[in-house]
Amino acid sequence: MEFKLAKDHKLFWLKNKSWLEVELKACFPTSHPDKYFSIRDDQGQELALLEDLNILDDQNKQIVESYLSFKSFVFEVIGIYEIEEDYGLRHFEVKTNKGDRSFQMALEIWPQVFEDGTIVFEDLHGEQYQAKNLEFGHKTLEAYL
Repeated sequence: MEFKLAKDHKLFWLKNKSWLEVELKACFPTSHPDKYFSIRDDQGQELALLEDLNILDDQNKQIVESYLSFKSFVFEVIGIYEIEEDYGLRHFEVKTNKGDRSFQMALEIWPQVFEDGTIVFEDLHGEQYQAKNLEFGHKTLEAYL
């Protein structure tokens, strides 16, 4: 398998002499962090299964590990400016520990609320956002929990 990583951290996979933009999603069991990744197209359809990172040559393994490292980064949401619903998507405008960000979630996907009060959002591209102690926007968020 051959991969390449764009400067914006988009992952591409060589299939039938064409480069396809793909995402990797970890499959269960998660007790093996270097095994079992679903290679998916931009519609979320599985194209192939990467059973073990160790089957890749050093260059491709490094590309995939860099991609996974970037994707595992979590933004800390410290404020909610606005949430709007439009055309099957929920649009979020937020303040994070890294500055203002916007992201989208499908309407049928809801933020997860954990026992300790942490709220986790995953956007359409798999980026993670986490909120625990909001400075503002509590009432805006309440309707979506």
